[in-house]
This record gives sequence, structure tokens and C-alpha cells, in this order.
Amino acid sequence: MKKKSPERASEGGDLPLFFAPGFLETLTLPEEESRHASRVLRLTEGESILVTDGAGALYRAELTEVSPKAAVFALGEEILSSPRTTPHLHLAVAPTKNMDRIEWLLEKMVEVGLSKFTLLSTERTVRRHVNLDRLKKVMISALKQSRKRFVTEINECRSVEALFSEIDRTVVRGAYIGYCSDEFPKTPITSAFQKGTPSLFLIGPEGDFTPEEVRTAVSFGAVPVTLGEERLRTETAGLYAGVLHAVLNS
Repeated sequence: MKKKSPERASEGGDLPLFFAPGFLETLTLPEEESRHASRVLRLTEGESILVTDGAGALYRAELTEVSPKAAVFALGEEILSSPRTTPHLHLAVAPTKNMDRIEWLLEKMVEVGLSKFTLLSTERTVRRHVNLDRLKKVMISALKQSRKRFVTEINECRSVEALFSEIDRTVVRGAYIGYCSDEFPKTPITSAFQKGTPSLFLIGPEGDFTPEEVRTAVSFGAVPVTLGEERLRTETAGLYAGVLHAVLNS
């Protein structure tokens, strides 16, 4: 094992960052990353790069072989390998008709440190099919652009009830559901969110959650919250929650 450097994860100058799960065993970039290194960045043997596995490890490395199929490297010093320091944040959101808005939301949430991103299938959800591979590419691009060391887990569509049936209560301790209806009393999100608490936040479709879906979430312990007097777009509401969580835990 190489000697660990005291440098922070954000250091490494202008070296390009690559995402390579399990790279400590393979010392090879995945094919898509290899293609980017050779054909887009036109990197050559002997050049330095940064490599992360998306699980906290970040290393300097030197390319020893470059091809569109497999770029091979030798490990240099370890810059950082540590667990997340920001509390877990899980965002569950109903996909909008225009997926560009959801991709934008995912990109920004990765930048502020989102742990998990789940798509919700609700009664009023307009879009029923989502290209998860496309979302994962957006996530990886945002991870590299913002120099993150942890991937955001992306999950396919599921109902509100299924979501709560699957979540790990040892990971998520605070759950919040934001919606527009006045049928239920709501707490301002700025008051409800607790600093240092792993959180789950639910955002409904453009037509809002149904009363039954809200009741289901509440029955599992979710706190109904409001994001203010104005009505926000789905992606704006998600960004609001994510940034608030990041600021409270900075």
C-alpha cells in the first residue's frame, strides 16, 4: 500500500479525475473512462491522473498504457480514503414529464453531496419510464466535475409505500414529505430539518401527492413540511431541500 498523503480530497491541481470502481484490484479504467482519456482528453503514457472508486478512495496515478478499450495505470500516492463526513441524504422524487429537469436536479444534488436518489411512482406521476443508465451517466459526470469521492446511488421507480418498506432505519432517521395541499398541517422545513441527522425527503409530481400518499408517508413516520408560501417546481423543491441539508451540516 502506498504512503498516504495529508492532502485534502479537493487537491490534485488540474489533473483529470476518473471514476473506476474496484480500481485497486484492476489498475484499469472502465471502457467508457478509457475512451474519454484517449480520444477526448488525448492523454498518453506517462501522464498523471486522479482515480476514485466512488467509495471514498482517491489516488494519484500514472498512465502506463492508453487505449480506447482499457487505459492501464500505476498507483501513486493516496490522497484520501475516508468515510462520508456529511450525514446521509436520500432524495425521493417523482420524475417530471421533461426529464431534462430531473437530470439538472440530479447533477446539482450530486454537487452538494447527495447519498441516494430514488424515483417515485405516484398516482399522478406523468412519466412512467426513466432511463436509469442515462441518469447514472449524469451522476458520474457531476461526480467528476465537482471532484467528489462518493457516488450517489440511483434507484428505479417505486411507490411511496414500497420506498418506506425498503429504507434502512439505521441509516435514515428523519423523513420529510413536501407537498402543496392544505389538507394536512405542515411544519416549515427550516424548523423540521435536524442538523446532523440522516434524512429522507420526498417530493411529489407536478400534480402533487394524493392525500392517501401523504397519509401513507405519515404512517411511516414522515413529517409533513412546507417549503414556503410560493409554489416551487419539482426540481427547485429538491434543490432547496438538498442545499438546506448541506448548509445545516457544513
